[in-house]
Order: sequence, then C-alpha cells, then structure tokens
Amino acid sequence: FEGSKASKKLKDFFHEAGKLENGSAVTLHWKQPSELCVGANGKKVSIASKELATALFDVYLGKDPVSPPALKSFKEGIQKL
Repeated sequence: FEGSKASKKLKDFFHEAGKLENGSAVTLHWKQPSELCVGANGKKVSIASKELATALFDVYLGKDPVSPPALKSFKEGIQKL
C-alpha cells in the first residue's frame, strides 16, 4: 500500500502534527472493520484503510515488534480491562 491514499494521509498527518519529541505519545485506535484513528501532539486523523491498520498493528503487536516495551505495555493494559 506504499504510495496509496491511506499512506499519504498518514504521512501528511505526521508532517502536520509536528516533531515528535522523545517520550511523545502516539495513539492508534482501530475501529472495525477498516477505520484507523491516529493521534499525536494533540491532533487526530481518521483513515479508512483496513490494510494500513493491519500493517501498523502487526508492526507493534506482531511476532517481531519494533518496540518490545510498547508490546509489553499493551499486554499489561489489556489485562486491566
């Protein structure tokens, strides 16, 4: 989906949201079946793309997460629900 409308919208969102400082929070919310909601620096965007949502969640929650601490935090948070 590189070059897709969805990936462009996500890229544009992060450009508009501004620089993410160390410790900044980025929120990802997947509204089934295909809406990805992203938040950063007080800004939010909604992107209709099941493929993008699946890919982003796989990057963080899949077999080889880019941030093991984020995966650990997710698992701990989900257990509290």
